[in-house]
Amino acid sequence: MKLFNTKRAMLAVAVSAVAIFQTILATTAIAQAINWNTAVNNSTEAPGGTPGATYLSYNQPAINDQGIMVFRARSQVGPGDPVRSGIYRLDLFDGLLEKMAVRGDVVPEPNNTDVNGVLATFNEFPSTPRIDPG
Repeated sequence: MKLFNTKRAMLAVAVSAVAIFQTILATTAIAQAINWNTAVNNSTEAPGGTPGATYLSYNQPAINDQGIMVFRARSQVGPGDPVRSGIYRLDLFDGLLEKMAVRGDVVPEPNNTDVNGVLATFNEFPSTPRIDPG
């Protein structure tokens, strides 16, 4: 009977120690602050397009290990103007935002082809552009 009570006492001490440890962690844990920055929004002018054309819709971005973000977005100067759809690149460290390609741009070599004497153009882009991790 004495051995049984010793095991029970040891178990009670172990459970109490875990409970105390969890309480200490819960009361001393500090939430880590996150610094959020806006990449682009509806007041950001889309580069490489019509002056004054601002973004109006976006798709999910892709970000690589060097902090380069690529995203598909649409831009427009105002109601009634044509909407431009394109792929844009943003360096999250230096803030450089640039157009990679928009609908209607000529496809770059060596991937282009001659269509009836005219070089092919982009007609649409994937909703989520891909970027290599490196």
